[in-house]
Amino acid sequence: MRVLTAYNVLALLACAGLGAWTFSEAKEVPPALPERPDSTVAVQPAMPPAPQSAFRMPPKNTYRQLVTRPPFSQTRRPPRAKPAPKPDVQKPAAPPPPAPVAEPQITLVGIVIHAGKSVAMVRKPGENDLLRLAKGADLDGWLVEGVLPDRLLLSHGEKLLELELTEATQKSTASGVGAAPARPRRQ
Repeated sequence: MRVLTAYNVLALLACAGLGAWTFSEAKEVPPALPERPDSTVAVQPAMPPAPQSAFRMPPKNTYRQLVTRPPFSQTRRPPRAKPAPKPDVQKPAAPPPPAPVAEPQITLVGIVIHAGKSVAMVRKPGENDLLRLAKGADLDGWLVEGVLPDRLLLSHGEKLLELELTEATQKSTASGVGAAPARPRRQ
């Protein structure tokens, strides 16, 4: 155990005295504030109100030099006025008509309607695979406008092409024999 020196004992006593004094100060209750101020005491505002006419902005022409010689410009010259853009009077050119596209060489094999969706089954000449076309599909530049129970509607620009499902096609498809070509009807 270390021996307590006179300095250590003196420091210990000083800390103990300081702690006792702090504790006794904390125990004292501050006096209660009155709930209402006395009517005899006049309350003075912290700062007197500023006079209303103490400051007035000088007229704008006083700052004329700031406009003619701007302080933050390197040349001390006002910026040049930009010319107003010229209105574009040209009318937009009409879009060019779509390039002529040959009618699609397809055979309408059948139409499948399931769960409210219609799909046309078509075959290109010389191919064994069937193409499935729904509304909005593209076929060689032609847009599928609609698939009805008995026909396929295709459009290209102003042209409208209807491919009807014929009786011969319906019978040959049902029997499993190759389909007869659909008759196109132009409008």
